[in-house]
Amino acid sequence: MLDLENPVPLPRAYTVREAESIKSMADLVYGYYSHEKKSLIQSTTVGALFMQMNTYWSSKKNQYMAPGGIRMLGRWEQLQEVNQDTGEMELFYEDENGCPTTDKSSGIPYIVWRGQYQEGILVTLSKILETAKGDGGWAALFNPLKIHNARVKLMEEADLNMRTAYRNNIRQFWIDLLAYLILGMFISKQL
Repeated sequence: MLDLENPVPLPRAYTVREAESIKSMADLVYGYYSHEKKSLIQSTTVGALFMQMNTYWSSKKNQYMAPGGIRMLGRWEQLQEVNQDTGEMELFYEDENGCPTTDKSSGIPYIVWRGQYQEGILVTLSKILETAKGDGGWAALFNPLKIHNARVKLMEEADLNMRTAYRNNIRQFWIDLLAYLILGMFISKQL
């Protein structure tokens, strides 16, 4: 019921972390469009023509060169840990004080923010090549089977969050390579 005598402020649509996560995803996908990051030359007509790809290239550079780590991108999840005795996954719930417990009586899940591990595509590729080189020296870098085995070994040793980052980086590398190949064929008029 709307009380005009004693108005109550509306709750926020997103928490600060959720808003920063959405902004981070938009920066990765669309580039940087904030006024603070826009250069002065882009405000002119000629500058806009020459600098239209500036936002795209800055996000592409970050996609390839970023060091590994947990980023703003993430989501809210129910806290869960592996029980050391049984090896099974345990879910946590809130007790009457708001603290995490494995007791399901409250029925209220204990929610925590899980940041997403991300790293640059070149960092992932260098890890794969390092693993391949360790298995067979420099000659292994020219053997596709050794590189495939190194990728599989790297995926097996990583946790789920890192495997997702590795898989996304490898997929994006092949998509970019294919796009540049098609673009090169159009430019050279071979298609």
